[in-house]
Amino acid sequence: MPLFRKKIEKPKSVLGYALFRYDNIINKNLKSLFDTIKKNNYPNSRNVIKILDGTFMSFDSILEDISVENFKTDYRSDKIRYILSGMIEKVKSYLAELAKNNFELNPSFIPGSDFLNELKETRDLVRKKMRDVESDYS
Repeated sequence: MPLFRKKIEKPKSVLGYALFRYDNIINKNLKSLFDTIKKNNYPNSRNVIKILDGTFMSFDSILEDISVENFKTDYRSDKIRYILSGMIEKVKSYLAELAKNNFELNPSFIPGSDFLNELKETRDLVRKKMRDVESDYS
């Protein structure tokens, strides 16, 4: 256990906070699910239902916070909003497809390098654009 922990404060900008929440969902909630599926194991259905319900609620909350009605912003930040919402919708549709197939380990649905690399590339694009608008989280 480290002596000092790096304290990560929640960002003050709306888009920075949305990205912060997205990162927490991916890195905490879904990482264990993806790791289980990658190992060709069937996840425990009761735990998966809890994880997916919480994840979908969190994603919907993020989408609501950055929606056009709730968050007015300039053109550059508007691009970030649309990229971020597209990224969230892609993860939601992927998880819904996995759940619909009852987590059957079909190779096209295993969260392999293609899906995760695409998410990482999109995340890097958002990070670059957030630096351009001088966000407090990128």
